[in-house]
Amino acid sequence: MSSRILLLTAIGLALIGTLGITSPFQAEPTQTYWVDAGHPAASDGNAGTESEPWRTIQHAADVLQPGEQVLVKSGVYTELYQGTPNTQVAGIKPQESGTPSAPIIFAAAPGHTPVIDQLGQGTGFYIFKRNHIVIQGFEIRNVEMAGIWTAVDGARDITLLDNNIHDVDGPRGSNTGAIKLDGCQDCTVQRNWLHKVRVGGERELNSAGLHSFDMENTLIADNLINDVHAGIYHKRSSGGPGAQITRNLLRDTNIGVLYSVAGGGDPAHRNALVSENEFVQCGRGIVATVHETEEPSRDLMIRNNAFIDCREGISLLGVDDVTLLNNIFRVDEAAIVTIGDERRPVRISRSDFNMFDGAVVFISNRFADNERRYQGLRSWRRDMGFDQQSLEEEVEFRATSAEQSWLELSSPALGAGEAGLNIGPHPVEEQVLGPSSFVAPPAPLGLQLSTDWR
Repeated sequence: MSSRILLLTAIGLALIGTLGITSPFQAEPTQTYWVDAGHPAASDGNAGTESEPWRTIQHAADVLQPGEQVLVKSGVYTELYQGTPNTQVAGIKPQESGTPSAPIIFAAAPGHTPVIDQLGQGTGFYIFKRNHIVIQGFEIRNVEMAGIWTAVDGARDITLLDNNIHDVDGPRGSNTGAIKLDGCQDCTVQRNWLHKVRVGGERELNSAGLHSFDMENTLIADNLINDVHAGIYHKRSSGGPGAQITRNLLRDTNIGVLYSVAGGGDPAHRNALVSENEFVQCGRGIVATVHETEEPSRDLMIRNNAFIDCREGISLLGVDDVTLLNNIFRVDEAAIVTIGDERRPVRISRSDFNMFDGAVVFISNRFADNERRYQGLRSWRRDMGFDQQSLEEEVEFRATSAEQSWLELSSPALGAGEAGLNIGPHPVEEQVLGPSSFVAPPAPLGLQLSTDWR
């Protein structure tokens, strides 16, 4: 194994340890049940075997115990259960929690793609004060508020894998997400496709691929997110450690990753990591802001990302101790922007080993009397002292069938990052970003992009 791979492995293990994120490993189920609405003898009164399956996923949600799983066969399931918890919300509602070593599992049967279609009248899965649950392999569509929603009072160790969630909407003024993780701790969102999320029929600020109040120690990895206002919107922090956002493809978004504070008195963000993601055709790649509180967010690490054909790369307000390393910027207007507010200053502790492709602009203290625009890397280096090892050169991407931004073998980004890593989202090798392990959409850059992202 090369020294660079060893170094990256060490960095990754250290970051996971720091964030408290655990692996989605699960033990073998103690019992397997089956749901098959297309089976002529399907009934919730059956034993739940493959030959005598249940008819509804909700029945499984009613009876599954720790360590048990249900496998769901292909078919269209419209299940708008309005019983407890929260009779104001319709959807599939797990009634029991698993345990750390024996989760409750809802999964597509091998070779099957069950579709949950709620006809715009309810959520897909609604999880309220339940823990240690896995949801894997579903298409969830035409839902209200969210495809999968952990409600605001929280859940722990929820694992969401290989789902295709789309066509989500909610009333004007609401917060919608293909996935909503409210109060979710130690959760995993991996290899999902999250797209077409709206509020009141419009792609506006509170609509996101993944939307969260108060998530902690959460891994968001290997997802494709497109055709949403915000790719990932961490609207409010619990005050605890934040999320690890890594190896995602974010395309056709107004904002790729957005950190905010929901209201006065709410805690700011801390210990957040955004690494090895690719932002393509976005208004702004990463935005971290705290308009409503005097407390700054702290410890934001942004490393090994690519911002490609976006209007702006990174915009910061009220964030202390920001590190920007090994990122690629090919943007139309500004690469790095800090917003001027003497009550909420920005402190970039380190910015280096980045690559700027094209006529690069930096903006310091935007909207303040002392706003300063830097045309080119040289003046930014001279006046701010940042990016002494960074490059201002053409990145040299090469297209592949997956249309990810692999580097050409002649690219100056190869080996030019800190500790000899590559600059950009493939720091050591051509590992595939996004949900490569399930039947994903057509090549991401081949998607019909909306005109909303600017």
